[in-house]
Amino acid sequence: CRYSPKGELIASCGEDGSLRVWDAFSGAEIMSVNDLPGPRFPGLADPYHGERPVCFSKDGNLVATGSEDGWLQVWDLTGAQVRPKFGNLT
Repeated sequence: CRYSPKGELIASCGEDGSLRVWDAFSGAEIMSVNDLPGPRFPGLADPYHGERPVCFSKDGNLVATGSEDGWLQVWDLTGAQVRPKFGNLT
């Protein structure tokens, strides 16, 4: 999981194809997406497949998610809308 630049949000992106964003102080879920593109490894106890990459933009308004097969998506937290998919970058 990752903290936003100001430490107010936490994002995690699981190998089950889910993205979750929480308020770091209250624990309230801000956003949830359950059908990200890319391979699925639910329940896999493998240190190389434990979590998908996720990061915040410098201003904390965007979250980027990735997958092993090269998919990249950018999410706008101000409206919880997906920006255009960058697709498979491999």
